[in-house]
Amino acid sequence: MSDARDDAVGLPETGFQDLARALSLTLATIRKAQGKRNPSVLEPGTTDWHAAVEDFADDFMRYGYIAQLANKKPV
Repeated sequence: MSDARDDAVGLPETGFQDLARALSLTLATIRKAQGKRNPSVLEPGTTDWHAAVEDFADDFMRYGYIAQLANKKPV
């Protein structure tokens, strides 16, 4: 299984970081529109914060995977 960096070959490190930040900001906006809480608005270390971090990470992986599939070229 490949990771996201495999698809970012040739991008400078800052380019990959920019893509990750853009996905993170987009995801935070989508989550807010869905009524979900983002970790950035909660007190770090609390039970609610940990739950939001786990949920955010799940969404991040889900949307990242969808974005990766959208960029795949047919073989």
